Amino acid sequence: MQSMLLHDRLELPAGKLESMQEELVHVVSRYFELDSTTTNFDLKHFERKAFLTANFMLMRSK
Repeated sequence: MQSMLLHDRLELPAGKLESMQEELVHVVSRYFELDSTTTNFDLKHFERKAFLTANFMLMRSK
């Protein structure tokens, strides 16, 4: 529920966040080998601001 409210507040169209996450994985994977099972994204709201946190386990550089 909280995630849905945050999406509405940010005026994100459906699927936009997922698309952005895929693009971030694609860009980072150009430079690093990733462990995709541990890739994690978190969108939080704090004091009227939104924070997107992306965590990638980097196995090695390419």
